[in-house]
This record gives sequence, C-alpha cells and structure tokens, in this order.
Amino acid sequence: MSARVLRASLAAVALVTTAACAANGDPAGADDLDWYLENAPENQRVLLEDGELTYAEYEQAVISARDCVVEAGYEPGPIELTQGLLGYEIEVDYTGESDPEAADRRFLEITDSCWNDNAGLVSMFWAQTLVLDRDEKEAMRPEVIACLNDAGLDLSNNASDDQIAEALIQDAEDNAQVAGPSPVDECLDEFYQFFLMTP
Repeated sequence: MSARVLRASLAAVALVTTAACAANGDPAGADDLDWYLENAPENQRVLLEDGELTYAEYEQAVISARDCVVEAGYEPGPIELTQGLLGYEIEVDYTGESDPEAADRRFLEITDSCWNDNAGLVSMFWAQTLVLDRDEKEAMRPEVIACLNDAGLDLSNNASDDQIAEALIQDAEDNAQVAGPSPVDECLDEFYQFFLMTP
C-alpha cells in the first residue's frame, strides 16, 4: 500500500456503525440518553448532558477531532457536510516509508482514536435526528438497492441491512485507494437517511 484516502465521519456506512454499536451494548434505537452519558468521554458528555445537541456543539466536536488529526502530523481536508453529517477527508502517501503497512496501521489507529475520543458518540447522537421511521425506510429500500446495483454492486431485490452493509464495506475496501466520489457514493448521498436508520 502506497497511499490511502479516508473520510472521517459517521456517514458512509452508518448502518454498519449502528449495528456494531448494538453488538457492543448500545440500546435499540441508539437514542437512550443515559447510555450516551455513561459511555461518552467527558468532552462529549458535557455536550450531551442536557439531552439536546445543537449544530454548533456537533460541529465543535468534529472540529476537535480534526484538530487531533492535525496535531498527530496529518493534513486533513476541510470539514464538509455530506450525507447529512459532518466529516473530513484525510489523504496520506506512504512513498518513502520503510514499512508502509506499519505506517498505515498507525494512521488508522490515530484517526480512529481522534474521531472516537472527540466526536464519535456526539455524531451518533446527532444522526438520530435524521432517522426516519421503519415504514419510510422500507419504502425507500427498493430505490436504494436499485441505485447501488446500478453503481456496480450485486444485491438481491430484497437485500437485508446486513447484506447491504457487507456489500458497502467490500466496495469501500476495494476502492480504498481511489480518490474522488464513486457511483456508490452518489447513492449514499442521495439516500443517506436510509443508512442512518436503526434496524
């Protein structure tokens, strides 16, 4: 591996994030304030303790995560609103590194830590404001699957959340070194609320 492009946000596979959090003890719906207050680092807990999160507070958490990445020596791009959520892109080049794989592991560890320590749960909490109900989600599913298949995925007409998530993860891994938006990204942009819904 000679380079990597990473977008730090909850957005692209938030469906996967929600499922993973549920597996780690996140309550169904991920909207239990007590759970957030119990699990959030102090800097995020103070933003959530009144049960309301303003856009400015959410933005400040993401700014703090980006600042952490800068302090670690990387050069992230500007914060942008994509698929309803704030995030930033980080591009790294391992040319000249004696051990590119080790450098990449360090990069992922640092960027994950910066995000989780500063914005992870705040971003999850914010995402709940965008959640649609189950009926709206199911009505949207055929359009989402059709869009993703047109973009190059191979999903059945009644693909489950898990099957969609697995296909998105595989596509992200296959295209990790491809810069710029892909046809799949266009689907994620258009139907972002589908991927923010809890099972």
